[in-house]
This record gives sequence, structure tokens and C-alpha cells, in this order.
Amino acid sequence: MKTGITKFICAVVIVLSGCGTASMGSASVTEDSLMRRDDSIDAHNKLVAAELTRERTRAQLAQAKVVYDVQLRLENTNTSSKWEIYLSLIDLMKAQIEDRVAQHMVTIAGLDEQIGSLRRTWREGSAPVDVPSLARLMVEKRESALFLAEGSLADFRQLAEARKVMYEIQDELASRRVISEEDRHLAMVLKNQSSAEATIWGSELEKAKVHLEEAKRDLEQVSRR
Repeated sequence: MKTGITKFICAVVIVLSGCGTASMGSASVTEDSLMRRDDSIDAHNKLVAAELTRERTRAQLAQAKVVYDVQLRLENTNTSSKWEIYLSLIDLMKAQIEDRVAQHMVTIAGLDEQIGSLRRTWREGSAPVDVPSLARLMVEKRESALFLAEGSLADFRQLAEARKVMYEIQDELASRRVISEEDRHLAMVLKNQSSAEATIWGSELEKAKVHLEEAKRDLEQVSRR
């Protein structure tokens, strides 16, 4: 009799509270599980966006290289001016800078996706906490940042030098009234801008070195545990 009453009470509770099998599945959906899934989708979307951007910058860089090579060949036949050569060189450097940044963003997005996936397994309890693996991924992120800083510093130094030559050309043309004072001033502004950007990347390079060394020390420390 008690067993029958117990079954009856449980049946009523299930109907009224919705705590049957379907309800148990709903109860497992928490704020944390929803955010984990959303974070995973966001991380993947960021990686795809970064890859699409990289394909665009890769194509632009390839085209800029072709144009610059053509201008160099034309110089040998005296059909390309110094102005046109340096203009194509500047376009090449700008394309190279954009492609380098895009490459870095693809790397970071991919690593962030791996980091999110790794930490998600810990929160779900499907895998034990693996701090050394997390530390290795952090080292890879810092290595990519260092590669970006080194390349960007070299790029902006070359860009600054090219824009310095362009300013000298335009300064001479302005003195002969071939171009306007506004064009000469713009050339000077761009020259100064590239110089300032090179200085910034010089500072970032030093910071990137420090950050990488910190990440390597962290990895070494957790690997000894």
C-alpha cells in the first residue's frame, strides 16, 4: 500500500512540477552552459572572420608585389619614374603590414579557440585541469605577438624611409610649382606619421620580448609541478 501511495504522489509531483526526464534535461541547461556554448561559437566566428581578412590581405599583397616588380623592370628601360617606383613601394609596404597583422589575428583567434575549448572541458568536468597545456598556448600567443612586433618594426622603418624620399621629391616639385603646397604638406605629414609608428613598434617590440619571457617562465614553473 505504501508503495502504491508513493508512486501516486511521485506521479502527481512529476505532472505538477515537470520534473520528469524532459525536465531533467532542461535543468541541466544553466547560465554557465549557455555561455560556454555561446563563447565557443563566438571564438569560431572570430577565427573565420580573421581567416577571411587574411585571404583579402594576402591577395592585396600579391598584387602589390607584382606592381612593384613591374615598376622596377620599367626603371631599367627608363619608362618608370622614381616617383612611381617609391609610390608602388609604399603600397607594397602598406599591404605587407596589413597582411602581417591579419596573419597574427588568425593565429591569435585559433589559439583563443583552443584555450576556450580546453577550459570548457575543465568546467564541464570531462577532462582534468591541464595548466601546462594552457601555459604552452599562452607562450604561442606571445611568440606570435613578438613576430608581429619584429616584422612591423622593420616594415614601418622601410615605409618611413620610402615616405622620406617621397617627401623630398614632392618638396622639390612644390618648389617648382609642379604640385601644390597642400600636396607637399601631406607628404611631410605621412613621413612623420610613419616615423612615429616605427617608434611605437620599437617600444612594442621590447614589451613583446618581456611578455614572452614571462610566459616561458610560467610554462617552466607549471611544468615542474
